[in-house]
Parts: sequence; structure tokens; C-alpha cells
Amino acid sequence: MTVRGAVTVVFLCGVLVVWTGVGAAQMKPGLWEMTISSEAQGVKMPAVTQRQCISDERYVPKGQETDDESCRMTEHHTSGDTTTWKVECTIEGKRSVSSGKMIVHGDSLEGTIEITHDGMKMVQQMRGKRLGDCPKK
Repeated sequence: MTVRGAVTVVFLCGVLVVWTGVGAAQMKPGLWEMTISSEAQGVKMPAVTQRQCISDERYVPKGQETDDESCRMTEHHTSGDTTTWKVECTIEGKRSVSSGKMIVHGDSLEGTIEITHDGMKMVQQMRGKRLGDCPKK
């Protein structure tokens, strides 16, 4: 796997963790915009921004498993407005470990995700804000 491919894989693991609800206890349902900036091996990558409609059902963690069968949440703690977690994945036969911390401030959030995969370390900074209610379907 190329460095770029590995970066993409570990980035997607980080996003998966955020969207599967690690900070669920404090997030208000609605349309959220998340921006994640990443740095790996001293190289900064362009920030990625995504919008996601978060509902009560969407952000409730599903036990210790994520939506991806190759990953499992091994730690998950929430205290007040702060949530920490650890996720372990097997990607192309190699172990990937992601740990993070997210703090929710009502309609905004901030956090850090550290990912190690195949000897490479990536740090992601995330910022999010609630934009309002989800669009009507």
C-alpha cells in the first residue's frame, strides 16, 4: 500500500469513529458540518469538510462494534462534555489503532484523533458545528 493509500484508509477510520457516535451523549440532533485536518509523517494534508444529518438513532453507539466489520471499539468513555475512545482495525492484514478525544460545546465540537497504521502515525484535528435542523425528506 502506498503512503497516500494508507493515509486515505486511516483518515476514513477516523471519520468512521466520529460519525458512529463517540460523542453522542452531548451532540444535538441536526445538520452538522465537520472539518478534519490531518498531518502524517510531517506532511500536512488539505482539510476535508463533510456535512452529516445526525439523529437520535444515528449517533447511538452500537455496542463495541462499528459499522465496519474490520474495526471494533475497544474503549469508550464519556464524562461531562468530553468523550474519549480507542478503535482497533485490521486493514489489509495490518493493525491500525485510533484513539481520540472530543469535547462538545452545545452546537460546536473540537477534538483530536491519533492513528497509527503500519508504522505510520497520523494526527487529525477536528472541528464541528451544528448548522440547524436536518432538511425535510
